[in-house]
Amino acid sequence: MKIIKIKNNHIGQSDLKKIIFCLKKGGIIIYPTETAYALGGDALNREVVKKIFSLKSRSKKNPLPVIVGSLNQAKKIAVFDQCSRFLAKKHWPGPLTLVLPKKKNIPPLLTANKRKIAIRISGFLWAREIAEKLRRPLISTSANVSGQEECYTVGAILKQFSRVSKEVNLALDAGRLPKVKPSTVVEVKNGKLKVLREGPVNLAGSF
Repeated sequence: MKIIKIKNNHIGQSDLKKIIFCLKKGGIIIYPTETAYALGGDALNREVVKKIFSLKSRSKKNPLPVIVGSLNQAKKIAVFDQCSRFLAKKHWPGPLTLVLPKKKNIPPLLTANKRKIAIRISGFLWAREIAEKLRRPLISTSANVSGQEECYTVGAILKQFSRVSKEVNLALDAGRLPKVKPSTVVEVKNGKLKVLREGPVNLAGSF
């Protein structure tokens, strides 16, 4: 596994090209988000989806969330109603995950054979820039073994995973991330807001 150091909140263009090349070839990366470090890969590549489920020891009944680079990119993989568009425009980029009806181009395994997909635009520039340059949604599941604590340093990830150094191609190391709650997860049904997981985003008065 190659480690790319992120300094002064900046990824150089040469490193960005390496990251995109890696992802297009079916590689897996570790990268920072506004909540914790995440495991990422091309969400439309079925083999990548399988690898990440295996690496995390994650139940295939639990969908994998994704990050996109823009609202236009999100609309290519999910269906927005008036309420979800309002929430996206108000809280994106940021730690708000919307659970939306998915479009037909999404691998069933990614969403645990469910009809909806969990999606957000990250508050971290690097994460959404990678998704934008890749032109495909980026898997964004916390870089930890399922059921264990989230990791806020690359070192903690290496300690927690026995296979990570062999099966992950690149790690973007931004140092120690601040400990914050995982993203708020919400679903809009028939114009009504349902909070599936409490998080940093306060939705009081959103409707």
